[in-house]
Amino acid sequence: MNQYPHPMSAVPNTPAPLGDDTSAPLGDGKLVVARVLVAEGNPATAEMVVLVLEHAGYQSMRTGTGRQVLAAAPQWHPDLVLLDLDLPDLPGPDVCRRLHQMVSAPILAVSTESDPEAAELAMACGASDYVRKPFRTMDLLSRIESRLAGSVLGG
Repeated sequence: MNQYPHPMSAVPNTPAPLGDDTSAPLGDGKLVVARVLVAEGNPATAEMVVLVLEHAGYQSMRTGTGRQVLAAAPQWHPDLVLLDLDLPDLPGPDVCRRLHQMVSAPILAVSTESDPEAAELAMACGASDYVRKPFRTMDLLSRIESRLAGSVLGG
């Protein structure tokens, strides 16, 4: 599923299991996997998301606060940021705005907020997409894949 590589995430070229399209070969014989930076305030949700992402073939890094994700993003060079808008230390829209200025990766905003204005605010702050919690695992993975495809194609 993860077919959109990032040059900073090269791993040795090893044969993939049949039907596994979670990595792509580079010209130098290495495989790369997309990197997803997860900023999730709820530790149980964060653990579940990281497990799902890694099972789907993504490389992931977990942060639990706005300050942590803002510090990690420019150094880790994610291909996508999965941003909980309900972080414990900083307002989610502010974190989204700052992330959007720091990295070129698409930002997938996530929140329990059901008000349509929350999604509009997230998009106005630089999010590429908005997913309401609770979400189905396959829906989340589909949105991630779609955003990664859009970023590779320049969208």
